[in-house]
Amino acid sequence: MLRGLWGLMLALAIWLLPAQASAGPRSRWFLEHLALDVAGVTAWRVAWADERNPGFNMIGGGAELHFGLEFDSGVGFLLGTRALFGPSSSVVEGQPFGDVTGQALLLFRVTDWVRVAAGASGGRLWACCGSDAVDPRASAAILGGLLRIGVDFYPRQSNALKAISLWLRIDIDGHPGQSESLLPSTSLSMAGSFGIRI
Repeated sequence: MLRGLWGLMLALAIWLLPAQASAGPRSRWFLEHLALDVAGVTAWRVAWADERNPGFNMIGGGAELHFGLEFDSGVGFLLGTRALFGPSSSVVEGQPFGDVTGQALLLFRVTDWVRVAAGASGGRLWACCGSDAVDPRASAAILGGLLRIGVDFYPRQSNALKAISLWLRIDIDGHPGQSESLLPSTSLSMAGSFGIRI
C-alpha cells in the first residue's frame, strides 16, 4: 500500500514538471492555483451517541486523494476520496472492514501554514476481505459531514511540490439501515494523515 502511494506521488510530480515548463498563461494560472493532496491515513471509527451497536469500533489504514482549486483570496474547493481498511472488534472479532468515502470540501487558507476545510461526505462501510461469507447486515451507507485541518511543514512557492503536510480530520456520520443492522446508526471518525501537497 505505501509503496503504491509513493509511486503515485512520484508519477504525479514527474507529470507536472514538463507541464510547468511548457505552460502558457492560462495553464500556468491553473498550475499555480491547483490544490492536489496525496496522503497515507490512519483512522479510528467508533459508535457515537448510538443505541444500535454502542460497542462498535474500527481502526484502519489506507490512503486519500484530494484535488481542487485554491484562489488568491485564500478560499477554494476540494473534491476527494479516502479508502481505509482494518479490523473491527465488535461485529465479528477480527473481521476486516472497508470504509470508503468521497467528499466535497470548502477550503479556507488561514495562514501560509494552516488550511481548514469543511464539507460533506458519502460512501460505504462494510465487512470485506474475509474468506467466509459476509453477513449482509454488516454493510451500511456513510452520510455525514467533516472538518479537516492541515498544517504545511515545508511551504514553498513551487508548482512541483508546494508542501509536506499533516492533516487532522473529524467526521460525524449517519449509517442508514434496518434496525437489525450490525453497524451503528451514527459514528465518529478521527483520522491523521501525512503526505504532500502538489
